[in-house]
Amino acid sequence: MKLLYPGKAHLQWAYPNMNLSKIYSVLGHERRRKIVEIVGLRKKVRASELRKTMRVSPGTLYYDLDVLKKLGILRQCSDGALELTEEGQIAYRFILKEKEILETLMTSTIRLPEKLIKLGTKLSRALIPINLFSFLANHVAVFLPLTALTYIASLVLAVYNNLYLKLFNHYVGSYSVGYTVLTYIVTLGVIASIITITSRLVDVKLRTGKNLAAILTVTLATLLPISLQPIVYTAVKLATSQPLATIVLAMLQPITQILTLLFLTAAIYVITNIKLDRCFIIAALLYIVNTLINAPTIPLPTS
Repeated sequence: MKLLYPGKAHLQWAYPNMNLSKIYSVLGHERRRKIVEIVGLRKKVRASELRKTMRVSPGTLYYDLDVLKKLGILRQCSDGALELTEEGQIAYRFILKEKEILETLMTSTIRLPEKLIKLGTKLSRALIPINLFSFLANHVAVFLPLTALTYIASLVLAVYNNLYLKLFNHYVGSYSVGYTVLTYIVTLGVIASIITITSRLVDVKLRTGKNLAAILTVTLATLLPISLQPIVYTAVKLATSQPLATIVLAMLQPITQILTLLFLTAAIYVITNIKLDRCFIIAALLYIVNTLINAPTIPLPTS
């Protein structure tokens, strides 16, 4: 019998002999709900496939599977695969109906033209270099040395031209070599830490499987716009004059910030399983921090 609405009264009416507490105990648990959804969608699933899809530890998964079996939601077939029982099918239809209602509520509240949505998706994909960073992360043997050499060359030129790095931007200043090197190390560490910590917080394995090498490669690639500042500064300085090079450096700063924001979004997306919009939010938070750090200070009037 078809469920018209995922409510307790409808379930009790359609299935008078069913223990509703079983269904609601599953639906109220995020991981077990997800297991029911995956098994319902694929009909039959092996535990190894579930663990790979859900990215949880074997102990956690097998505990949840045991609970679902005891509740009569899941059963194991003769070939070792898992499938839903009759009550499991009811829980699965409950989940689908709930999603349908939520989607209806969302679309009735906010209706964006389909062309506008497609345009926004295309623009985000065009501006955020996901394919480029995927390629870099999967070819670390080639691009890790190249990006590292670019960053080192940028550091050498920054020292030569008395430039120091302040997160996303270079500035002219008479600082020691040690201080300039420290600013480069801190910036590299900040970007790498954001990518690494984000992947650990969401408890996922790295997509690329290269671990540290992949993180370091995409981190250095994220810093390419920043690394190019001293190179451009040196070229303009040698071709014209230092004052003009300083002006060009100032003009490059907003462009560098935007490019770094887009590059960092792509880096987080490639390394982790986080949705693209969330990757952009994380990168934007660092962008805001950079803006606050590099905000000009206004001297207070003295009496």
